[in-house]
Amino acid sequence: MTAVGLDPRKRPRQARSAATVEAIVAAAAHILEDDGAEGFNTNAVARRAGVSIGSLYQYFPGKAALVAELSARAARDLLSALDGAAGSVGGGGLEQDVSALIAAGVAWHAERPALARALDRLEAGLDLESDPRGTGPTIRARIARRLAPYAAGLSPAALECAAEDVLAIVRALFDAASERGEAAGEALERRALAAVMGCLAAAGIRGA
Repeated sequence: MTAVGLDPRKRPRQARSAATVEAIVAAAAHILEDDGAEGFNTNAVARRAGVSIGSLYQYFPGKAALVAELSARAARDLLSALDGAAGSVGGGGLEQDVSALIAAGVAWHAERPALARALDRLEAGLDLESDPRGTGPTIRARIARRLAPYAAGLSPAALECAAEDVLAIVRALFDAASERGEAAGEALERRALAAVMGCLAAAGIRGA
């Protein structure tokens, strides 16, 4: 269940209302990218979106709801990227499959790294879960599904643990690279692949 204060107050039912919501969300994202978490507040978002603060509060009760919406959209984009990668691999072995997933994650992270970094800080500062919409289990399930053909003999719990470790490793590497201003690219992909393959080998997941 989503925590109180994270859900929008109402869902837009008309095109004009939907456009207002999209303008608010886009403005919130741009402020986080331009000014960081420090410059993020509902008044600034309303001004950037060109709406009244009352209009903003019709749809989002506060900063936490905006952060939750941005986080949920980012997670959906990542899921889409992972699904696309999963659909294009198979038959090439564990390392190739994992490499394709990591490449998709790096490409996703490279699109808006400043936004991802600011969201992480706001989630901590507002005492929110890092996954307020509960998309983490879905992402882990995607990873576990890709690993399953190489995990014969592992229990479902062990496979889920391995998928959770993979996600944690990759996210930590992405966050560290972003913090020091490193552009996402092949070097980051290689480090992530090496770290993940080592983790999987320790868990008993190896290519044929």
